[in-house]
Amino acid sequence: MISLRRIYAVVRRLRQSLGFGVHSPYVYALLTDVFRERLPYYAYGEIERLSGGSARVDKLLFRLVNRFRPESIVGLGAGSAQRLECMAMAKPDVRCHVADAFSSGLFTRLLGEGEKIGFLYLSPAEALQGVCEEALPLTDERSVFIIDGIHATSERRMEWKALENDRRTGITFDLYDVGLVFFDLARSRRNYRMMF
Repeated sequence: MISLRRIYAVVRRLRQSLGFGVHSPYVYALLTDVFRERLPYYAYGEIERLSGGSARVDKLLFRLVNRFRPESIVGLGAGSAQRLECMAMAKPDVRCHVADAFSSGLFTRLLGEGEKIGFLYLSPAEALQGVCEEALPLTDERSVFIIDGIHATSERRMEWKALENDRRTGITFDLYDVGLVFFDLARSRRNYRMMF
């Protein structure tokens, strides 16, 4: 069932979700070509089979990987293996690393010394603060963080807000179901609130 909070978010974000007030060609292209893409992809049938009720988010993650073509994807938390499987359909040669829980030194163990994070997926159960403090030094201009359930709890909303305001991050997207953090600091930093 759709909550009143979600209905309010949809109405409030509708204008920007349709592209009004978006002046960046980069962000507008993401909005139209990735977030709101409605054409079918070859893997959608398999994604729906794997995902069940969460296929909408998994299809978005598939399109993100298809667009940005990361070298590696790290998934943290329960349910991240299934999400990474859907993302890997867009780029079969991507290196996927899954961990059930975060621990100190995890990224070095998973990726190897000196490797950068391509995509980082965090399930709703993972706390953002500790993960981000260790992951932020391993980012470059092509890195993307995907944070699931950013509006699930008040603590999660506060953690997301802190990440949005962190000066080490670039453009952020609050898509209600998921949050996206980009690290290309050459682009104008802005926080967008949209629906997909």
